[in-house]
Formats: sequence, structure tokens, C-alpha cells
Amino acid sequence: MDPALLAVASTSANALVSLMTTDLWERAKGRVAHIYTRLAKSPEALEQELEESRTELGTSTERGDLDETTTEMQQMWKGKFRRLLADHPEAAAELEDLVSLWQQISEDKAPGAGSKINQTATANDNSRIYQQGSGVQYNS
Repeated sequence: MDPALLAVASTSANALVSLMTTDLWERAKGRVAHIYTRLAKSPEALEQELEESRTELGTSTERGDLDETTTEMQQMWKGKFRRLLADHPEAAAELEDLVSLWQQISEDKAPGAGSKINQTATANDNSRIYQQGSGVQYNS
């Protein structure tokens, strides 16, 4: 396989897994679904697979193995994207859009960029506080 396409598969997989925990997840999921629907796979099966990946990533935080699960997800999606690009090299530009989307978020999170979030909360008695500035939060 062309090393450039392999690099696209790898960086796109890393971006996809990173986007699973952001506010732009629906956009990222839609882009991947569009590529696969057009080229390779039924949209229902792919969307289910994407959601299962995202759920697994969310529950891994509770289990305490987020790093391992993230690495596994990145490898899994890298393989899927590599196979897609082997059959459809023209999809490289569309997969690179995922990387651009992730870079957009990374730039927004850079020091001095975007808005600053300050939160203050006080819990009394047996109350619980769940706060979040952005992203996805799983409470149990």
C-alpha cells in the first residue's frame, strides 16, 4: 500500500477516536458515514459500529483503562480505513477532513484560544455535582 495512504488511514483513525469525545462527534460520524455509504457499507451498520466504539470509549473511563481502549480503537479504525483506502484511494481527501476537523478543535483548545470556562459549585449534605465545560460526560 502507498505509504501516503497508510499515513492518511492512521491519522484519520486517531482523529476519529479523538473526536468521539468532543462536541463535534456528530459531524465526524456523519462524514465517516457519508464516505462509507457512498463507497462500501450500509449506513445503519456503520453508524451502529461508530456508536458502539464511542460507547466503549466512554465506559473505559469508568473502568480505568481509557489509554488502552483509545489505542485499541485507533488501531481498529486504522485497519478499517486502510482497507477502505486500498479499495477506494480516492477517499483519502475525505478522510483527511477528519484530521482537519480535529485540528480545528486542537487549535480552539490552544492556550489563549477560544473561551475560558470558569465553574464554581458547592455541594451540601448528600448532594452531588456534575460539571462539564465541553465534551461528553458519563455519570453513573
